[in-house]
Amino acid sequence: MTSISALLLSVFITIVLIPIFKRVAIKANSLDMPDPRKMHTTPIPRIGGLAIAIGILIPVIIWVPLNDFVRAYLMGGGILVVFGLMDDLKGLGYKLKFLGQIIAALVIFFYGGIRITSVGSLLPGEMVLANWFAVVLTLVVIIGVTNAVNLSDGLDGLAGGISLLGFFCIGYLAYLLGNNIIFLLSLVISGAIFGFLRFNTYPASIFMGDTGSQLLGFSAMCWRSR
Repeated sequence: MTSISALLLSVFITIVLIPIFKRVAIKANSLDMPDPRKMHTTPIPRIGGLAIAIGILIPVIIWVPLNDFVRAYLMGGGILVVFGLMDDLKGLGYKLKFLGQIIAALVIFFYGGIRITSVGSLLPGEMVLANWFAVVLTLVVIIGVTNAVNLSDGLDGLAGGISLLGFFCIGYLAYLLGNNIIFLLSLVISGAIFGFLRFNTYPASIFMGDTGSQLLGFSAMCWRSR
């Protein structure tokens, strides 16, 4: 019952907030303007990621046990939401965006305990990586996946649809392994994405912006490593 409640609440919150944030984005001129490289022909608000973030946050606080990993995830995700929102509203240079990603990755690495210590059968005998290399590899992978989802946010429903399928799979595997925290987190973020896609499928009336795309990429990497 808890899982269904968390899923439905995340969907509900996201659907309720998006029309409100659309009006705010229009007033703040936070719009994705059309150009020859883009599909849309009218300005589209790009603040849907904030609705996704809130749709994730509230159910997590209510139902997910707040251990060190969850706290670190919320801190790291919060950092990316702040930097992403600043970029969506005012525009940030790539250096500041990259700085935010590094800080978020360091938080989840040192406080959340997320680290890649082995690459499995890619090395003989499933060799354990040296500590310094594990640090570098983990940060590169977290930042790389965060940017990969960010770069995929170019077509209506693309980043959200890919992420939704990914979190469904992560949630299913977590359920089979009895990892209730990752299972609940996957349901919550799937619900938030589903609510967002109500407005983002063709023809999209809102985009998630860097706020949403960075958060989805960061979440996918953190939960997959967990």
